[in-house]
Amino acid sequence: MNNIEAEKLIQTGNDHLAAKEFEAAIGDYSEAIKLDRQNAEFYNIRGTVYNDHLHDYDKALADWTEAVRLAPKNASYNALLGLAYSNKKDYDKAIANYTQAICLSPKFIWVYERRGAAYTNKGDYDGAIADFSMAIRLKPDNAGCYISRGNVYNDHKSDYDKAIEDYSEAVRLEPRNAAHYAFRGNSYNNKKDYDRAIADFIVAIAFSPDYQWAKDKLRDVYNARGDAFKTKKEYGKAIADYSEAIGIDPGKAYLYANRGDAYEVNGQFDRAIADFDKAIAIDPKYEKAWGLRGFVYSVHKRDYEKALANYDEAINLDSSNAWFYASRGNAYICIQDYDKAIADLAKSVSLNPNNQFAKDKQVEAYHGRARDSFSKENYEQTIEDCNELIRLKPDMLKAFFLRGRVYAKNGDWDMALADYNKIIHNGLKYDPANPGDSSAILSRESRERIFEDCGEALKADPNKALAHALIGMFSNEEDWEKSIAECTEAIRLDINCADAFCYRAMRHCIKKDWDRAMPDFERYIKLNPEDATAKEILASVYTEHIKSCLKTEDRNQIIKDCEALLKIKPDYADARRWLADCYCERSRVYLNQGDRELAIADCTTAIKAEPNYALAFVIRASAYLGKGDVNNAAADLEAARKHALGNQALMKSIEDLEKEMSAVANRV
Repeated sequence: MNNIEAEKLIQTGNDHLAAKEFEAAIGDYSEAIKLDRQNAEFYNIRGTVYNDHLHDYDKALADWTEAVRLAPKNASYNALLGLAYSNKKDYDKAIANYTQAICLSPKFIWVYERRGAAYTNKGDYDGAIADFSMAIRLKPDNAGCYISRGNVYNDHKSDYDKAIEDYSEAVRLEPRNAAHYAFRGNSYNNKKDYDRAIADFIVAIAFSPDYQWAKDKLRDVYNARGDAFKTKKEYGKAIADYSEAIGIDPGKAYLYANRGDAYEVNGQFDRAIADFDKAIAIDPKYEKAWGLRGFVYSVHKRDYEKALANYDEAINLDSSNAWFYASRGNAYICIQDYDKAIADLAKSVSLNPNNQFAKDKQVEAYHGRARDSFSKENYEQTIEDCNELIRLKPDMLKAFFLRGRVYAKNGDWDMALADYNKIIHNGLKYDPANPGDSSAILSRESRERIFEDCGEALKADPNKALAHALIGMFSNEEDWEKSIAECTEAIRLDINCADAFCYRAMRHCIKKDWDRAMPDFERYIKLNPEDATAKEILASVYTEHIKSCLKTEDRNQIIKDCEALLKIKPDYADARRWLADCYCERSRVYLNQGDRELAIADCTTAIKAEPNYALAFVIRASAYLGKGDVNNAAADLEAARKHALGNQALMKSIEDLEKEMSAVANRV
């Protein structure tokens, strides 16, 4: 009797469920359970209503737990208990129950799907892929499983190609499902394949016009493709894509800012400002738009008042943005407010120590203030700023020049001359086309100022050797004799005035008088052995001298120059070859004169310079044969053969010597 009443209550409960009267249904199911507490299905039915309609997962869990207790071999009850644990986010217990369900029913497709979802939520993505793959094998036309596996590949494995394969199969199975196209479009977007992504999102929206996620993604793809076009400097295409994004979602400030940025780099400044205006109207706290609008006003419109107002607001909204400070600092430079510029640029560098733009602008700001203070005769400030300039940029010639001018104004001649001297050493580069030319170091006007200051220094003290040397270096090219005379006078006054030797050498280079330039450079380097630039210049002078000696075939001088050059540049291949050639040629002379020992010595030196020099081995072999030294001759001829491949004339000489060597060996 109780069973019949219980079944009637279950049916009444089902009627309430069909009418969506969930609490009434629960009441009927509960009464049925009171009449038959051993009926596992009653617990299952009530648990399903708790789970699916009332979302009371605790009560659903309790009912399905009881159902499993009463019918432990029922795969569905175990699977639903796993679902209850999943809803409670207890994925380990969920997986355990799903696994039990699979053991009871190995082809239970739904359970593989649910366990795959649990593995995904737990972070076991390989386990998830394995379960979704099994579900697909059991039911190959299950589009949902392809989507689930594709989501794991896309979201967690970043394997976009495999994700696209799965989404494409889902599209094939359900070609009118908007979500499938949207998911695939998202993977294309992640691959930066923007064209295909856009095509898929357009299809998704066509199938489902209210599909907001697809619309948002399509907007984002247009924006991303716009960024890509802008990076490639295809500004027209970038602007078109940003416009498409705005058409989809006109309420996003960042889209107008991005399009405005593209208009700016495309030279459409008024349109850029209009877009920044729109971005700020949408979001008055969008600091990027303020900063970008300030940039256009500053750099392109030269309306510094508006630029500064925009930068102020940008910094007020985001005081940690290094670019804002650097840009405002640059605007301050433009209106010659160097104090504020320096403060802003220092802040920018402190926020981003790798900000090269800010560092370059720091140099510009300090130099501007130094010049300004110099013109106002505020020499203390000038020196302070020049010191900072030299710290920031140690090879800045203008900083040494300006500081030297201040020292000269103050009559501190030693300090002034020292700074002028540093200008030369920091700016000097050897140019074979214009050897010894100092005109590229500073402007003509600046050189004339130094020239005048050196003259004033000599009036104060005629024995200042460095002043004479500087006059010599900064003299015009047409005053070459005066230039040499001044450097010579400096050397007379101070035999250890290294700079005088250096500058006289440079002036000799103007006339390409390498014979006089070389000893002066050698003397300078002896006094200043750490000056790498001077060594490079001397190496160039040796090279030029060698080239001139090659024309006159002055082999002894070439040897001397090459040996000196190789001390500076040991790996200089041309010098090694020149040296080897000269020793070889000289060894021929010795051999013809019958001096075989000297010939052997020169060939040995040539081989040391050029270990693969076949000719040197041939000449030395000939010298050895002349001495009757067959063993050394044989060794040299073997080495010569190895290095003379392709040289028929040399191979003929080797063969002739081998015949001669055989005759000598027979005589011995």
